[in-house]
Amino acid sequence: MIREEVLRHFVTVSTGAATTDTYGNPTRDFDDATEVTVRAWVQQTTNDETLSSTGDRLKTTWLAITNEPLDGYDRLTWAGHEFTVDGPTAPMHDRLGIHHYETTLTRVEG
Repeated sequence: MIREEVLRHFVTVSTGAATTDTYGNPTRDFDDATEVTVRAWVQQTTNDETLSSTGDRLKTTWLAITNEPLDGYDRLTWAGHEFTVDGPTAPMHDRLGIHHYETTLTRVEG
């Protein structure tokens, strides 16, 4: 695993309770979420600004590197910003096994 001193950011991972919506589809309820703080390295990778007469939108994509896998339904809070996990966490390997996990995060404003 990555040495902890490299993972300089402390992030809060929120896991919502499993439930179903009105159509029977699986979803998560974050009103009573379980939260845990983990070490990570977080950095922005892309941004996309959409301007329109109905409102402006800024979508940014971020990368979180952790020693723990995140669930595709989790939310992550760091530096006062809330992110959604975009897809499953990807394990990154070295010659000894799993070295760390990489997770794509999304944040939308507007």
